[in-house]
Amino acid sequence: MTQRHAVLLLASAVLATTPSCRRTTAPQDVPTTSRATLAVGEAFAPAGTNLRISFDRVNSDSRCPIDVVCVQAGTADVVISVRDDRAGSASQSYVLRSFAEPREVVIGAYRVRLEDVAPSPRANVPIATSAYRITLSATALPD
Repeated sequence: MTQRHAVLLLASAVLATTPSCRRTTAPQDVPTTSRATLAVGEAFAPAGTNLRISFDRVNSDSRCPIDVVCVQAGTADVVISVRDDRAGSASQSYVLRSFAEPREVVIGAYRVRLEDVAPSPRANVPIATSAYRITLSATALPD
């Protein structure tokens, strides 16, 4: 047997005894998340749901202006409405807060979370209602 044949035989033996890279367990369910950025009065329906989530208004905004040094971050309180179109139910209103609890609410099999409130405030510059944008996420909860 030549040296080349010996190397090929050894390589074949190593490959035959090496475990394969196949997955031996079932894949984990990954929660599905939909995100949307809304202006006051706008709504979205997260993918794969019967929910309709609306941004109704900003109740208050005490966030620290970005051009000021503050002792506390403050918070923005926003009101959202959620309706389950499948159930034909009336809308339910919720207050979510930007830097305090509750930042999220569980509705049926979904978690709706306030991710961001924009624009960031500036000292002595009021924010028009029409300028506000919120980013929401809706995540399917595991069974």
